[in-house]
Amino acid sequence: MADKAIRIVTPEFRLSFPTLFKGRAKQSDPTKVQFSISMLFPKATDLKELKTLCRDAMVSKFGSDPQKWPKGWRNPIQDGDEKTEWGGYEGNVYVRAATEIKPPVFDQDCNPVPDLEQQKVYAGMYCKAQVHAYPYDKAGNQGVAIGLDAVQLVRDGEPFAGSIDAEKTFGKVAGGASSKDDPKNYEKPAADPFNT
Repeated sequence: MADKAIRIVTPEFRLSFPTLFKGRAKQSDPTKVQFSISMLFPKATDLKELKTLCRDAMVSKFGSDPQKWPKGWRNPIQDGDEKTEWGGYEGNVYVRAATEIKPPVFDQDCNPVPDLEQQKVYAGMYCKAQVHAYPYDKAGNQGVAIGLDAVQLVRDGEPFAGSIDAEKTFGKVAGGASSKDDPKNYEKPAADPFNT
């Protein structure tokens, strides 16, 4: 049967957690790999098309009356203000999109970005994506997921340093990079206790 999913191109978003060139093992089935991104949209962004896509997916599976949809169904459009541990999420909504098939990535001129140039794609840059929505009802979980078809790089942005604020998490270490290195750190130990 042909894939009849409706596909849209998203508004511009900030890219987070990109896994586009080498898939990661799926949590639900480690024998399969998955490619994914998180899309950060400022809360003022018009996401009407994306919301309609999600609603239509729910209607196709659970009927047109939202009062009869499963309790606790999972909405893929989430509030970034609730992700205080992830830098850059505040003031945005975020949407995760994934696929088991490696999605094409295009530059601003619509040329494919080859694997050897994957460093051009980083968390914090601005992109657009072609996506579709589908409902699921599996292992007690119900809701809508966003399928990822393709990504286009739009423009550079401030790279995310990572999802952890190192200073808040670890604190600065006395005698760190600003102090002089101690040559004793490079001395070979007298005996290796793990050498058998």
